[in-house]
Amino acid sequence: MKDFIKLLAAIGAIAMFSSCEKVIDLPVADATPHLVVEGNVFDGPGPFTVHLTRTASFCNSDAPPSVQGAHVRISDSDGNSEDLIEGANGIYTASALTGIPGRRYFLDVESEGKTYTASNTMPEPDPIDSITYEYLTARTMPF
Repeated sequence: MKDFIKLLAAIGAIAMFSSCEKVIDLPVADATPHLVVEGNVFDGPGPFTVHLTRTASFCNSDAPPSVQGAHVRISDSDGNSEDLIEGANGIYTASALTGIPGRRYFLDVESEGKTYTASNTMPEPDPIDSITYEYLTARTMPF
């Protein structure tokens, strides 16, 4: 009986590890590159950055190409605005802007003859009403 179980286990292991594998090559066509805008304004003083890149081929393992020479501006609902300074690798920086909860922020990007706009309101922070803790010893742990 033991020999039968060992034989059955060996056959199962061989069947499991010798399964078929088929490589499927999907034709992925290169699409027209599009602008990718990545940036954040958070509560408090900057600096804030906006990173501009272009989409790349699916099969390309290099970093996405950065966008140079764009005009980037962040403004808020109170009329404050700042033109961002271009740095290396498509990173544009705002240094004088301060993020304030409740304000609406606008992003304008002009690149290669096209204008892109976005806006969002920074939410008010949720107040923390209490913080508690409980010390568990090895005997009181539930698991």
